[in-house]
Amino acid sequence: MLHIPDAYMLRWEINTECNLSCIHCCNADSSIDRSNPDMSMNDIISTVQRLSQEGLRRIHFLGGEPLLREDFLEICTLCAPFGVDLSFNTNGLFLNHRNILRKVLDIPFSSITISIDGVDPESHDTIRGKGTFHRVVNAIKELVEERKRRGEHRPLVVIQSTLTRLWHKRVSELFILARELGVQGIVINNLALEGRAKQHENLLSLSKEEEFWVAGKILQNAYEYSDLVIKSPFRTKVALYYRRALGIPLPGIPMNCPGAINSAYVLPDGLVVPCVVAQIQGMGNFFSKLRIQDVNTEALWNSAYFTHFRSIVHGPIEDVYKNVHPCNKCGFLGNLCKPCPLNLDPGADIVVSPCKLAMERLESCA
Repeated sequence: MLHIPDAYMLRWEINTECNLSCIHCCNADSSIDRSNPDMSMNDIISTVQRLSQEGLRRIHFLGGEPLLREDFLEICTLCAPFGVDLSFNTNGLFLNHRNILRKVLDIPFSSITISIDGVDPESHDTIRGKGTFHRVVNAIKELVEERKRRGEHRPLVVIQSTLTRLWHKRVSELFILARELGVQGIVINNLALEGRAKQHENLLSLSKEEEFWVAGKILQNAYEYSDLVIKSPFRTKVALYYRRALGIPLPGIPMNCPGAINSAYVLPDGLVVPCVVAQIQGMGNFFSKLRIQDVNTEALWNSAYFTHFRSIVHGPIEDVYKNVHPCNKCGFLGNLCKPCPLNLDPGADIVVSPCKLAMERLESCA
């Protein structure tokens, strides 16, 4: 049976180059080959125009650092009339230039996600480089203020942070900072031990107990800062435990993988894959390479690679999560929660540690 989504999104690495050398970067020194030339502006624009007529509704641009690509804003300006929702990630440093800031706000981006990986210069700059904390904070202030001067509500401004041992005990301060900066949301990610992050695991990585503890702090702050849109990696079982432990009505956190269903990932040379984790795992090595500039929507979503990915990730629940613990024993599985069943260490069982701890503690209190 053919799978053709009515609407879909692309997460698109538009360039490989970056102006920082973050010690937690999962792209740098990654197992994914990014040595080919980036797609040209003309190829990107013609591809977006064609795919916008075939169901493409959203593109979220990544890098590298998108604003380091000199034609990035021109590409977005020319793609905007195609009716595709545009957004992007940035380290924010180029937004300190007034001419770039104004050009960004002249384009109808739906959101801009800016990386802040700590709550002060010491924690952030250890990861991203000396002086970057103050520069990015100033850039966010200018962005929010210029948007206000224009009387506009978009783009939404979101800060994105990766949890590390450098600042996790002060995670509540991130919510205070977000409120002070006037942003609309926070995205909090776990550290991915891929690329450069592997080399700094001892400095950055949280223990299982630390990860579980910080989950409670994030969930509690998400409840208290209900005006902010919060995305965190912690599942419904963890929320259930802290709902009972803290006595506050924490909501369930829906978790579902959209890969090869209504989402795909594009690398800078146009190679398109179901998701970046599958590519790191080497799943794509067994299939013909697909490039976004050369393939139509029907052929992409029904290719051997995407079809295989769906069978592995979106197949029968009991098969997909057989070796994923404690998901395979969780009543939320398949209802509120269908987390990523892939592992950066193929062949090994997956243990979702916060959920395991939550389940153990819930059972001990029963």
